[in-house]
Amino acid sequence: MNGRSQAGVVAGCLYVAGIEVERRMTQARLANAADVSTATLRSRVEETRALEA
Repeated sequence: MNGRSQAGVVAGCLYVAGIEVERRMTQARLANAADVSTATLRSRVEETRALEA
């Protein structure tokens, strides 16, 4: 994930982890906390899930 903001990558990982442990939070809330856009968060979530496969 070279060239990606650390905050975006961490937010994406936290979102995926939250789903896995059934501690969901909205993308908007997590993006706001990480100071990234929801579009960035969605992109990092897709990349994180691709790494799991």
